[in-house]
Amino acid sequence: MKIFVSYTLQDAIIKLDDLKKIETILKNDDVFIHLFNPDVDSQDKIRTKILESNLIILIKSDKTFFSKWVLIELQIAHHSNIPIFMISIEDLRNH
Repeated sequence: MKIFVSYTLQDAIIKLDDLKKIETILKNDDVFIHLFNPDVDSQDKIRTKILESNLIILIKSDKTFFSKWVLIELQIAHHSNIPIFMISIEDLRNH
């Protein structure tokens, strides 16, 4: 399964270890996390990654819904009928 992980670093809550944990939990899937893929360097490339995905995982933190880019990612997924699964950063850390 191809999974796109949406998150914001604006509130400095989500850390590198949190994103690594997602990768570990989903090690049998093809997981895209932008921070780990600096070669995906444009909004067009991000859009393509979203459209290639079977699922979006949204990591919710304090400023998630204030992030312009997160909102764009969610809008693309919604318009393309890609399921969105939201998990709070607290739930991720307690997993």
